[in-house]
Amino acid sequence: MRIYEDTFAAVAQAALARALKLSCAVAAMLDIERASGQPTVAVVNDHLDGDAIEVYLAGGHRYDRLRAHARQNRTPALSAALLCRRDALQHAADFGCRDAVCEHIAVAPLTGLGRVLGMVRIAAEDPLPAGTGDRLAALCADVSVRLAHLGFHDHGGLGPLRLTARQREVARLVSRGLTNAGIAEALGVTEDAIKKHLKVMMADLDVANRAELAVVAGRALSGADGIADDRVGPGFRLFRARPGDSGA
Repeated sequence: MRIYEDTFAAVAQAALARALKLSCAVAAMLDIERASGQPTVAVVNDHLDGDAIEVYLAGGHRYDRLRAHARQNRTPALSAALLCRRDALQHAADFGCRDAVCEHIAVAPLTGLGRVLGMVRIAAEDPLPAGTGDRLAALCADVSVRLAHLGFHDHGGLGPLRLTARQREVARLVSRGLTNAGIAEALGVTEDAIKKHLKVMMADLDVANRAELAVVAGRALSGADGIADDRVGPGFRLFRARPGDSGA
């Protein structure tokens, strides 16, 4: 089984590079949101204006009709179907397209265990090819799995995880994709001991399987945003909502 060592920034940058190749898009953005729906961190490509992204994270997302549609329906939203040309151009300007002529926009949700985690967005000056929405949805499904392995998921109000030090070690290795045998070898214990730890943890956390355990424990053990590394490569930038921004 693959061990997932990706960081959020690495996953987001790779996803945006793939999204840009899906069509003639020139602008791309991936964000992660709080349970309230407010985007709290975003990776964008250089075609987007940083000042506009900061406004968007601080509350501008509330006026994003495409985001609202994608969030409500859990399916991609396309400007060609939902916005007139004038509104589409304004939308492009609002989320940072520098030339503000990218009227052809697609937004698709990232999901995990029953909730929306965030969005992937692309924008182009020319009409998006037929099937772009389906291809973007497939990309988002793959990215959602990658994010789940990194621990991006709201754990349903369980509060701080009450795990022993050993259980935390086991949970961290589960969230990285190790098998029971791999975890046992890493910790120098028997595979039966790992099975017992997993049985107790899944009962205590009310999760049905190790995949759900990986999501729940991974987020709780990796910090509030689950972001361990902010580095992105050339052509991309990472933005965080400022402390105190509520979007309300």
